[in-house]
Amino acid sequence: MAQMYGQHGDQEHCRFYLSKANEEGYPIKDALRDNEFAGLRTKPEFVAFVRSLKPRLQATTDGRKIEVVVRFTGCAPNRFV
Repeated sequence: MAQMYGQHGDQEHCRFYLSKANEEGYPIKDALRDNEFAGLRTKPEFVAFVRSLKPRLQATTDGRKIEVVVRFTGCAPNRFV
């Protein structure tokens, strides 16, 4: 969804779905390279928003925090892209 809104230049909806995808563990920093977000990358507020998103952290059994990265190889309808 974020990619679709990004292609259409709809920053508000794009940011919403990028936030949701970030919560699910999608590597959001890729948005700064993906062609679908090319039009929005020219906007400093979009770049700042993407850079402000934090990856999900997961605690290990010994108390350390690790970054959880989930890469989607496909996309089911109505799922984050």
